[in-house]
Amino acid sequence: MAQAFQQQRKKISTKITPSIVYVNGEFVPSDKATVSVFDRGFLFGDGIYEVVTVVRGGLLDGDLHLQRLQRSLREVGMSMPMTQEALTELVHEMVYRNKLEEGVVYMQVTRGAMDRSFIFPSAEDLGPSSQNIVMFTQPLSILDTPTSKRGLNVKSVPDLRWHRCDIKTVQLLGASLMKTQAVREGFDGIWFINSYTNKITEGDSNNCFIVRGNTVYSPSLDRNILPGITRAVVREIIEKSGDLKFEEADFTVADVLAADEAFSSSAGLLATPVVSIDKQPIGSGKVGPISQRIRQMYIDRAISGLVYRGRHHLKSRL
Repeated sequence: MAQAFQQQRKKISTKITPSIVYVNGEFVPSDKATVSVFDRGFLFGDGIYEVVTVVRGGLLDGDLHLQRLQRSLREVGMSMPMTQEALTELVHEMVYRNKLEEGVVYMQVTRGAMDRSFIFPSAEDLGPSSQNIVMFTQPLSILDTPTSKRGLNVKSVPDLRWHRCDIKTVQLLGASLMKTQAVREGFDGIWFINSYTNKITEGDSNNCFIVRGNTVYSPSLDRNILPGITRAVVREIIEKSGDLKFEEADFTVADVLAADEAFSSSAGLLATPVVSIDKQPIGSGKVGPISQRIRQMYIDRAISGLVYRGRHHLKSRL
């Protein structure tokens, strides 16, 4: 029985894409990357993660993501495992070692391995050396995707997650369960609804927007919404456009259906149109001109500001 179990485990492990993974100071093959079974990230979901987008081999807004990493760590009583400059260098090294041209670098910091207990020592008592730090890369299509052309179809679901979604923790089971069910039903993703207010909060791993006329609306930031890096950049782009307006305003599914357009934003999606919710069309039910324009403005900004190891901007790669 034990041998049969090991054979089955071997089959499952082959589904992990071969790559180079960073684990606590070492670069190792993905099939050799391990952390302790007593790691609190494994036992309690006691960890923080970040994702940095890579386009044409350069980093997109990496400094902003690392600043958010520091903020999330602080909110759960952890310190940065190293300086932001050292983390940035590690991200560049991961891009180099995995020959990543387009995709993401995922990083995760947990409180570390210790005897299982709900009580944990203070950050001062533990120190950064106790933490487990992991990084890996995922090749993904970012600039040119089918959903950017046809739009996303989302399902509204009750937001049953914990009430500190402003912290980017690894506790993602709620979103994973509901998105998996939605995809099995034929949707692309989900938009969460606050069960008390009936207002939309955010998507499974993205921020939500609707468009009415020349005004773009997005829910106000609170503890039920992650302050998205891409959301902040989208807001900046809109406010600098000259003819578009941005407003923070909470909205319902009915408001979404009455809107002209909708879209989602994240490190992987950039700004991707949403054309239906709960199988009902939003506006024309097709990708709208403002959503398309915002996505293109975002891409233009991204390409002009890509950061390479010791160099800046796309021109250094041409």
